[in-house]
Amino acid sequence: MARKYKLVAQEQCWLDSFNNYWGTKYSNNELVFKSQELNKYSIGMETIESAVDSFNQRVAYGPAIELVEVNR
Repeated sequence: MARKYKLVAQEQCWLDSFNNYWGTKYSNNELVFKSQELNKYSIGMETIESAVDSFNQRVAYGPAIELVEVNR
């Protein structure tokens, strides 16, 4: 069974920037799977994990958005 994660932003403004950057509508603490496609319009079949990594490196220059594993 795939592990679930929460998409967690350090501040709401970072999540807003993430959503604007990728054209998505994620909310803070939303449950996701690391390997799920970012959205159906994503170029190159970005996964949520690669999108978070890319955003943190290219836009935030640090860990503004994290994927936190949800314990069952």
